[in-house]
Amino acid sequence: MQLVLLALEAQQLAKSAGSDSGTIDRATHLRQGLDAAAAELRQLVHAVMPAALIERGLAAAAEDLADRMPIPTTLELEITDGSCASAVEHAAYFVLAEALSNALKHSQATQIQVRLHVEEGWLRLEVRDDGKGGADLHVGTGLRGIGDRVDVLGGLFDLASAPGEGTRIKVDLPCA
Repeated sequence: MQLVLLALEAQQLAKSAGSDSGTIDRATHLRQGLDAAAAELRQLVHAVMPAALIERGLAAAAEDLADRMPIPTTLELEITDGSCASAVEHAAYFVLAEALSNALKHSQATQIQVRLHVEEGWLRLEVRDDGKGGADLHVGTGLRGIGDRVDVLGGLFDLASAPGEGTRIKVDLPCA
């Protein structure tokens, strides 16, 4: 909201009578910068907490992620939204997003399989790809971030990624 107000003020300055051309140019440039910053902030907020997750729940948000994948991605859902705490569902969403992103960036996979279900008080997430394998928890920050996110909630994280055999990420999060 503050960025919008500042942008309007910059626009008024650019249009005010008696402004020299240098002031008008700077105010116009400032307005454009503020508009760009506001757009970037909206994108960041969407990336941090996507509308689908907030408005329609984890199942819909997971479907949206799978639908946007540029390689074939199957999604098996056996969840009822709200069966786990909101923090758990949000964590599962971000784990899924990171796992899919890693598969796209690093695995050279031609297909991905996702399974998301609730069983005996646990939200269970599994992401498998048919890529080159060799994922390593000690390289980069993505997998470590998944581990940290899962650990904070008292969950379990398992990575299997033998070279030439694809990668499997399993995450179990307590629903409570």
